[in-house]
Amino acid sequence: MVASVALIGSALPAQAFTPTISEVRYLPGPAEADWDDSWYDLALTPDASTAVFSTDSATFIVDVATNTATEIPGVSGGTYFLIDASGSYLYVLENNDIFKVDMTSKTIVATWNDAAYDLSFEYLYFSADQSSIFVLGRVGSFPNFAAAVAKVNLTTGAITQYESTNTGNFFGRAGYDATSGLMYIPTRDSATGLVRSLEVFDTAANTFTEIPWTDSGVPMDCDSQSGVLACVVDDTNFYVAKIDAAGAVVSSVDVDSAVSDADSVTLTPDGTRAYVYGDDGGLNNVEVIDMTTMSSVIVLNLSTSYQNVVRMASEAGQIWFTADYIRDYDGGYQ
Repeated sequence: MVASVALIGSALPAQAFTPTISEVRYLPGPAEADWDDSWYDLALTPDASTAVFSTDSATFIVDVATNTATEIPGVSGGTYFLIDASGSYLYVLENNDIFKVDMTSKTIVATWNDAAYDLSFEYLYFSADQSSIFVLGRVGSFPNFAAAVAKVNLTTGAITQYESTNTGNFFGRAGYDATSGLMYIPTRDSATGLVRSLEVFDTAANTFTEIPWTDSGVPMDCDSQSGVLACVVDDTNFYVAKIDAAGAVVSSVDVDSAVSDADSVTLTPDGTRAYVYGDDGGLNNVEVIDMTTMSSVIVLNLSTSYQNVVRMASEAGQIWFTADYIRDYDGGYQ
């Protein structure tokens, strides 16, 4: 299997349009011996001129125009990362190290770590002014996991960690509202898998609070853009919920059966469209949902497998989905 991405061309912010798959691109980099590697993360500059992706073995910076991949020396695979708004620096989280990588020279220019920093299962978010990164992860051991957030100062590299007092939780990707500084974390009981609550981390006050989840199902993955908080919820039928600041569902829509195993929800920067990524028990599909009318716009059949992440290049009007393709013996791809 080789790493590839499907690109969807669209207008961002959302307007009247019909999204189409404009390209399936094989991203070069991994040696053939490493083609069984799994994807870990993908990042894009806003204009989609540069992509960064990681596998089990390495992390690569790709010039999209020429499809030329350059491996970053000193950065192994299994990483999570963010590119700043200017496209100048890449921030890579690898185990307990955070690397600052110059996107031009493609080299590490700073390495930060802290013996007290100890998270797993991480998600990364920029602060509104991009002076800090927030790392959402978990501490403890099964079944007594708890959510924690490490705040990384991007000037000094200082790392401060804050831990929730609510234990016994698994959680999914949080909806982070950079304007309010609030991070909405969907949690579920680590022993039963049943819903627990939404935990809210205030990145200004550095405090955790818990708000109840009163709707049906279990929130699995959330996103927040332009004041809109949305979560994909595992229920008898998966659904997408628009949620208010108190954790109440104000409107919802069932996910199409073609994405019956919904994996994630990603909002456009203006919060008017949601892309729900999942599969139909086999191949990957994505459903576009109008978050104003809470109705389905279109379902796209990606004809790929092993979905990983969804990333947007807002200036380019593109959405990228990572997947694996299998190379045939005759050199083609399935």
